[in-house]
Amino acid sequence: MQKVFDDIEKERIFKSQGYSQKMSIGDDELQKLRELIEAQFFSVIEEEYPEKLDSFSRNGLALYHELSYEIDHSATWPKKTRCLLQPACETIKKLPFWKQLENDFGPFLLGRVVYEKDIEWDRDEMYWRIVRPNEPTDVGTLHADKWFHDTMKIRERVFPQGAHALKVWIPIYCEPGKNGLAIVPNSHKDPSKWQYKSVEIENTSKPRLLCDESLVETELLNTPAGNIVIFNQDLVHVGALNSASTTRISLEITMIV
Repeated sequence: MQKVFDDIEKERIFKSQGYSQKMSIGDDELQKLRELIEAQFFSVIEEEYPEKLDSFSRNGLALYHELSYEIDHSATWPKKTRCLLQPACETIKKLPFWKQLENDFGPFLLGRVVYEKDIEWDRDEMYWRIVRPNEPTDVGTLHADKWFHDTMKIRERVFPQGAHALKVWIPIYCEPGKNGLAIVPNSHKDPSKWQYKSVEIENTSKPRLLCDESLVETELLNTPAGNIVIFNQDLVHVGALNSASTTRISLEITMIV
């Protein structure tokens, strides 16, 4: 198998650029990921709002926002309901793009499912995000993944000594230029520049940037559905406000190398 992430591309992730967009998945793989996420999505709707399953099914995931006002969105979609069940994770690990990652990066571990202060050791952490059009509350704040690992003590509880975490970010439903992932270019090169504090939110500690976020210049990456972004644990980034007409769905996986 020919390498996608050779030494030059790895250097971009770890040093020069902080991320790579060199890998994309095929239509069949993208469809499989959509099916896995949709199966979980509709399972939750059926359990919480069985009388609304038909209407949500007809609309589909990309138009979820049109009906989201009919349910309690924030209560329905905490991280716990968006972490794929292990059988779905096992299916993903059999897809061609996964074999490519194993070929190029060698053996790697995956993050565990962490809810607040609890860890599910027997589950791989693969979770999806749902961002409705023009909903600021659906996106987070500027951060680097390492801030969460340190603040929530995930690193010391889950990661092996000296491990480096890479995020695999896959747009499932996305409109390039209107939503997706925004980064702060070169922010990974000087992690000490970015000062943050730990705040207690929803029974856990989370990092919050000390400076005014509106003063930080970001770059919205061009991310058509299926174009994978792999980025450095120190790269400052944020989910962009969705200015498209459809709901944005993305899948996130943490590789521990």
